[in-house]
Amino acid sequence: VWAQRKRDLGRTAAMEWLRECRAVYAELVALLAPAGVYEAPARTSTQVRDIAATHAEGGEQS
Repeated sequence: VWAQRKRDLGRTAAMEWLRECRAVYAELVALLAPAGVYEAPARTSTQVRDIAATHAEGGEQS
C-alpha cells in the first residue's frame, strides 16, 4: 500500500513540476514573441488538448 501511495505522490509532484515549467515557458514566450526575439512553435494536438483540459478545470494556460 505504501509503495503505491509513494508512487502516486511522485506522479503528483512530477505533474505539478511540469505545470510550473509550462507556465514559465508561456510567460517567456509572451515576453519575447512581441519583441521578435522568439517565435513560438505551432502547438501540437497534445498541447491543444492539455490547454483545453486546463481551461475546463478553471486554470490558466496560454
